[in-house]
Amino acid sequence: MGHVRREQLYPLFHVLVLHRQGRAPLDGLDLDPDLARVLRKVPEEAFATPPDPGRALSGDRVREVLDHARACKECQILVYEEGPYARRPKTARELAEEREAWEREKRRMRRRFFLSAGYGTAAFVGANLAITEYRNLQLAARKVEGPVLRQLDEPAFQLHPLQILFGALILVAAWGLAEAWRIANVLWLDFTRFKAAVPFIGQRWAERSRRERERWGPPGAGPGGA
Repeated sequence: MGHVRREQLYPLFHVLVLHRQGRAPLDGLDLDPDLARVLRKVPEEAFATPPDPGRALSGDRVREVLDHARACKECQILVYEEGPYARRPKTARELAEEREAWEREKRRMRRRFFLSAGYGTAAFVGANLAITEYRNLQLAARKVEGPVLRQLDEPAFQLHPLQILFGALILVAAWGLAEAWRIANVLWLDFTRFKAAVPFIGQRWAERSRRERERWGPPGAGPGGA
């Protein structure tokens, strides 16, 4: 037989856990001490759900896999070290449901993108108009000739309403444009390779981006799928 494949790990450990629990013991199955020790540490609930029928392993196939793993150091490392962390491969129906949910999420995110980009851009333009008008007023005030009366209790520093409006609009613009950029980065942009090339922190940065993309949608539903 060929080498053990990663997609066989979950079906294999599903059978081994049932065997260890005594719920579906396999006659003549001999577990070496190392594998028995690994099984004792495996969270049984992680392998409680049966695999897809097309991926399930028969008793004879389980014995073949374990016999090969004993003779092949590479496969032994794969089974003993990665097997306990294997996760059930999703069925075709589950993948289809995820894709459908992802398509709905993409439509919702597109609406959010245009809304966020629209009000963020409008707020940015408004902030520039407000600060420009404030500067024009300040320039006009400096051109006044002759003495100027001031109240004795007038504060030394006072924000002009246009300055307050400018600050508020800048905050709104920053929020909207940042939200639009985040959505665009998920739907249409992919800088993972560029991030990975950055010295020292590149790999961690790229991995964080991959996790963020997976959080928004199913694997493979990144840029280009919009």
